[in-house]
Amino acid sequence: LAAADFQLKSVSGEAVRLSDLGGSVVVFDFWATWCGPCRRELPIVEKLRTEFAGKVQFLGINDEDKGTVSGFLKKNGYELPVLMDGRKDVHRQYGIRSIPQLFVIGRDGVIRQHYVGGRSEEALRKAIEAALGGE
Repeated sequence: LAAADFQLKSVSGEAVRLSDLGGSVVVFDFWATWCGPCRRELPIVEKLRTEFAGKVQFLGINDEDKGTVSGFLKKNGYELPVLMDGRKDVHRQYGIRSIPQLFVIGRDGVIRQHYVGGRSEEALRKAIEAALGGE
């Protein structure tokens, strides 16, 4: 299944379009600051983002207020680029009714893995390595 294209602005106000990341493996994570499982998972996402830097694009997608998200990222020292979906357009596009949900998109724009709820660091690393095709 091909990942539906979207464009959102990051916390810093930069426009990011999924199709512009073509040719990269992309991981995007729907999360919120108030969500316990999301908060437990973000350190894993941040760790893997560092580990796969230069090979994989990581994006968070959040529907909260920009100030809330920005403060939370700063307080926790997270550098994950977060896209603001205040109108929940992308949440609807992907049928997101519960969070966290995380997608691993292959270089060809096809959804390789979709997780609902938390998952282990090992499972996520394996999914990313599989999408990279053993680079």
